[in-house]
Amino acid sequence: MWQQTTSLAAAARDSACCVLLPCRQRGYVTLFTYVTTTTKGVYAAIAKRVPRQYRPQVYLFLHMCFCATTALFSWLCWHSFWTHTLLLYAMGAVSLWHGASYYFEVFAKRYLAELTKSSSGDKKVK
Repeated sequence: MWQQTTSLAAAARDSACCVLLPCRQRGYVTLFTYVTTTTKGVYAAIAKRVPRQYRPQVYLFLHMCFCATTALFSWLCWHSFWTHTLLLYAMGAVSLWHGASYYFEVFAKRYLAELTKSSSGDKKVK
């Protein structure tokens, strides 16, 4: 319910009613402004085919579908032990992957910086 109310207010704000939320005037980036200005993703692919005046309604519909899908998945995880367990294992595996990738990238950059620093130092000595 909260998501739909927020989305309606954002759509109303962007269609001319800036009294509800002064986000545009203050330069805030909301989910609505981010999704509608990006050129990649599901919304951008669909929005290209829709006339400009109907884009807020299309955004609301897609947002409602996303909320309903995630609510259904939450219900499924609540009622199924194995689905919940599988989700926990998947989240753990993704966390490990991202953490390991981050450390590998950081240490590789530091090692490369040390190599370039030491190789430039060797040239000065000779």
